[in-house]
Formats: sequence, structure tokens, C-alpha cells
Amino acid sequence: MIFDPWYTIPYLFKLDNELRQKTGNDRCEIITFIRSYSGKRKEDKPVVNLAHPDYQTLIRYTRRKKVSIGLHTSYEAGCNPELIADEKKLLEKFTRKEISYNRNHFLNNREPEDFEYLISNGITDDFSMGYADVAGFRLGTCKAVQWINPAKKQLTKLRLHHLTIMDVTLSEKRYMYMNTHDAFQYCESLINTVKNFNGEISLLWHNNSVEKHVNSYHRKLYRELLKTFNKNNNTDE
Repeated sequence: MIFDPWYTIPYLFKLDNELRQKTGNDRCEIITFIRSYSGKRKEDKPVVNLAHPDYQTLIRYTRRKKVSIGLHTSYEAGCNPELIADEKKLLEKFTRKEISYNRNHFLNNREPEDFEYLISNGITDDFSMGYADVAGFRLGTCKAVQWINPAKKQLTKLRLHHLTIMDVTLSEKRYMYMNTHDAFQYCESLINTVKNFNGEISLLWHNNSVEKHVNSYHRKLYRELLKTFNKNNNTDE
């Protein structure tokens, strides 16, 4: 692999694994969501080619670090969920691993019944339940819930996980547009809420947001949030 400043995966995995070693595998799971299909929409660019040596390097490294791999369904699949089957099969082909986790590109959820496509294709857990413009608890709870099919009034096996904090939500002008101090304070309050109710917290950090020369606070903030998790873990009764 030639030098790529956006390839910050080793840095993220290093921090994640340090936390996992301190808290235990049962309390900290690391997931990398990988797109397998580029789609025809501008939202799905740049083009993805899992056969490319760089992608193969990423997949091998992810498996070597014992990091879970999830399907990052394309924006187009969010609009046309019948594409999920082919995207999942393609990712499984190149990872040689059964995929059961999903997150939609741009958090693109459409109709409630679209979740049936996830279930029918072997997805057990979805991590798309968050609003891009505000960090918090879209599900109204800090715990994973089983999806109820509203049409059939049936409890399904699909678990929905709220997306608590996404990096760009905090910093982008069109969203919360917080400075470093306010972002940390806000995130800390969410973390404390989750701790009080013995829930789960889900962070979404993009590889390009922690590049050293990017003019953002996300590299430092991510590191500080993981330290906060570890501090809370050490004070648990």
C-alpha cells in the first residue's frame, strides 16, 4: 500500500484495542463498516473495488486485529433495499466471513418495512438509528431494542442500536457546530446518561476525521472520550 494520509485505521484500532483490553471483550466491541457497492448516486462516490489490493490489505488487517466487520449499505440500497442482498454477498465473498451487522450510508433509512430486507438477508444488528444533525438517543432509549414490525405487530429478531455520537454531527456548521470544549462537555453528559441507566454507547468516527493535518478536533476528542469510558469503567461498583 502506498502512503495514504487517510488510512488512519491502525491509529483508531490501537486506541480501540487499548480500551477493549481494559474493559473486556464483552463490554467493548469494535466494528468496521465497509461498503461493497458504489452505486450510481453521487452520495455513493468514490468508487469501491473490494478486489483492489488496498482494500484487501484493510480486510486482512481488520481480521488480524479481531475487529468485527459490518456491511455499510450504499445510499442507493437505502432507497432500494432489494440491493442489500447483492451488497452483502459481495462483502462476504471478499471478507470470507458471514456478515450480520449493518449501517446505512448517510444513515439513510426510508420505510419501516425496509428492515424486513435486513432480516431476510441475515442481518441481526443495525446501527443506523441516529440523526446526523444532533447527537443523542433517536430510539428514545440508551439500550438496544428489538424491532417491531408495525404492519404485522410482530416482535422480530433484528436488534436496533442507537447511534449516540457521530464525529461530524458535533463539528459541522450545518449540524451542531460545537467547539472542542462544548463538544466534550456534551458528549460527557451523554456518556453519564448511558452509565446511569446501564445502557450502551455507540460512537461513529470516520477515518478521515482523525488525520493529523485535518483542521478538526476529532482526533483529540476521540482519544479523550475513550479515556472517559475507561475512567467510568474503573469507578463502576
